[in-house]
Amino acid sequence: MMRIKNLIAMFFMVTVLVNGATASTETANLNGWKTVVWTPGTEVAPESGLSIECLQDKVILTVTGDIFMTRVSGSLWSLDVDINDNANPDKPVLAPSIGATEGSNDLWTGKSQQVEIPWTKDMIRELTVVMADEASIEADRVVTLSHETVEMQPGENIRLSASYTLEGVPQTGIVWSIDNTDVAEIDQTGLLVAAKEGTATVKATTTDGRNLYATCALTVVKKEAVLPGDVNNDGVVAVNDVVLAINAVLGQTPEGFVHEAADMSGDGQIMVNDVVLMINVILGVNSSSVKARKFLEDNFGEIVPSSPK
Repeated sequence: MMRIKNLIAMFFMVTVLVNGATASTETANLNGWKTVVWTPGTEVAPESGLSIECLQDKVILTVTGDIFMTRVSGSLWSLDVDINDNANPDKPVLAPSIGATEGSNDLWTGKSQQVEIPWTKDMIRELTVVMADEASIEADRVVTLSHETVEMQPGENIRLSASYTLEGVPQTGIVWSIDNTDVAEIDQTGLLVAAKEGTATVKATTTDGRNLYATCALTVVKKEAVLPGDVNNDGVVAVNDVVLAINAVLGQTPEGFVHEAADMSGDGQIMVNDVVLMINVILGVNSSSVKARKFLEDNFGEIVPSSPK
């Protein structure tokens, strides 16, 4: 009787192992992207759109409908994949039709509904398949800049920003560069500072090894005549300019601030006396006056200047 119970238990365990195989891992990324991680012995959920057929000498991955595969990567049981190590006879040499990405562990990259991997099921430890519809593929892998063109004057600054996604996942890691540092300079926060007239190309490149990039065309034009006191460069001298000048005195220089217009005294620094002279322009007087200083105190209170810049 005990033997019969043991046989029944063993049969039940085998049945569970065969018919109750665990499912592969599926991750939904942004904007229609999907990642499936498959190991031999697991089942791929039908709703994933992916089917895997294991033949004697290869594994065939197939998707249907409007879904495409864009990348397949994987590893062996005993060896991590290195598709560029063809000198090692223990590692498979991939067929020429496999469009692997140089310098990565990807087995295949591109856009297809069927991919053949020249490995047997017993060799495979894990396969990762990335999929998306055509619209998502076309919209992805693109670096987007806040500005495609910029026109500046010497001395001006502007901060550029860049963003991109890869396979529906937002990425970080951008390196900024410029091809003409005589015209302008850019730091790794995207702050672009114009130096002199000319043209240059600003480039934002990803640091993930795929070298995706976007460019911004920069033109630095001759500095136009500056209206003294017109700090925001809107053609008039008004209270808004006074506020911006006070911020500069306090050490808070806003983007687009025209330093030359705020430097009313022409000494290269933005100080309280420059603010007073600016108020004189608004009030229609030609020299420092008690009226100007009273206007300053009544509207802005006591101003404690920062260290001269």
